[in-house]
Amino acid sequence: MDKLSWYWRLTLFFILELLLGEVVIGYGTRLLHLAYVPHLLVYKGLELVVILLLNWWLIHQKLHFLNLKWRTWTWLLILWIVVGVVTVRFGHASRIPTGLVVGIVAAATEECMFRGVIFTQLLKHWRNAWAAMLTSGLLFGALHLINLTHQSAGITAIQILQAAGMGVMLAAMYLRSGSLLVPMAFHFSLDYFAVAIHGMSGTPTGSFQILLYGSLFWVMVYLAIAVIIVHGSRKPLKLFDLEGSR
Repeated sequence: MDKLSWYWRLTLFFILELLLGEVVIGYGTRLLHLAYVPHLLVYKGLELVVILLLNWWLIHQKLHFLNLKWRTWTWLLILWIVVGVVTVRFGHASRIPTGLVVGIVAAATEECMFRGVIFTQLLKHWRNAWAAMLTSGLLFGALHLINLTHQSAGITAIQILQAAGMGVMLAAMYLRSGSLLVPMAFHFSLDYFAVAIHGMSGTPTGSFQILLYGSLFWVMVYLAIAVIIVHGSRKPLKLFDLEGSR
């Protein structure tokens, strides 16, 4: 496999992960007829194993987990407590366990794959932060095409759009911090909020036009945050130093 160029190995990694993780494991775990939360734990847990094994076999990309400053964890903890209190106040306390599970398993698997492996490989070989961020974000959005199996094309398109923008922002967080813990923490927060607000599916309701405008708004917010993260400080981008990609 090492004789293949990095591009083909990365492409093979992406295709095999979709086939094994999303199709084989996704379909196989549905045959177990588990409740939603146990199914999600088994499904995403096995998918994470597939991602790590494929990375070990094909890519050999190191995943960086630099420790965060205590102040960062403090602000995140305050944020999560506030959201939890608001969720309870609005009578949605039953959604908290589901939101926690959805947030944790989605953040762990998707950040390892898209920011840890795909984004970092593109950054290392292209040596262009924005090209790597935008491409990995688009691939992250494209992953949501699999949702066509259980929902409309319109809702899926909105999810793809919003996920692509969010993917760029999360890549910027990894680029700046050099730690997957940062995009994981924010990814967890966003998915938890979605479940706490919209229920188990995390999918908002409303007319297609309103949802589309809302998604476009959030995409602009995500991109603006990405610009601020990358260009708002003169401090070095830690992932560049860790990967030697400057």
